[in-house]
Amino acid sequence: MKIRRLSFPSHLPRPEPGDTIALDPAQSRHGCNVLRLKVDSTLELVAPWGIAKARIKKISTHPDSNDAKTMWVELTGPFEAQSVSGPRLGLALIKWSRFDWAVEKAAELGAASLTPLYTQRTKFSDIGDNKLSRWHRLAQEARKQCGRPLPMIIEEPQKLEQFLELAQEGPKIIFDSSGAPFPQDLSQALSQQATLVIGPEGGFTPLELSSALNLGFTKVSLGPMALKSETAALAALAVLASLAW
Repeated sequence: MKIRRLSFPSHLPRPEPGDTIALDPAQSRHGCNVLRLKVDSTLELVAPWGIAKARIKKISTHPDSNDAKTMWVELTGPFEAQSVSGPRLGLALIKWSRFDWAVEKAAELGAASLTPLYTQRTKFSDIGDNKLSRWHRLAQEARKQCGRPLPMIIEEPQKLEQFLELAQEGPKIIFDSSGAPFPQDLSQALSQQATLVIGPEGGFTPLELSSALNLGFTKVSLGPMALKSETAALAALAVLASLAW
């Protein structure tokens, strides 16, 4: 049976098992109209602290509209979450529809965080709050779909140079067609949080690659085919995810 998941209201404090919570209108509507949940249906609530079991306790109808409903759920178990040790992904800004897709799939493939990057070949100069809000929402929806215990963090956009300099301890890989084959022994990348960097269309400039290598990054290729940026990001994440599994 497919597990049904809804988002916990972001403005409420962390509840305890036995507490009853009113879901927000959008989640209530999704639960009633899309998931077809009824009173006593079981589901999972997705919150910043993890995922918890719950059941539908009551569905109330707004007095002025039969279409507006509020779903009340009772928490039947604690929020449980495993620590997220997936890679940190830095992805150069690309066409919005393709970046949206990359955000969604990166969340499904276990990236701990995703940082939009400005590079010398990036065509976009600024990102508004609406874009960041959309990416947070896409990551949250992907998390609900795949049952990810903790959310993928969407970082504020950074210049490539800043992202490289702030990379933490652990394997550091920058992807470029001139690099070596993907390492066969990835035990270090799986036991520590790796940093992965993917460039824009046209790749990184020689100066950018040189700066990364000077900061301890390894230049790696994903094969002989020329991949789009979002494809390269997901290919790298998929390799790590398959080996971790």
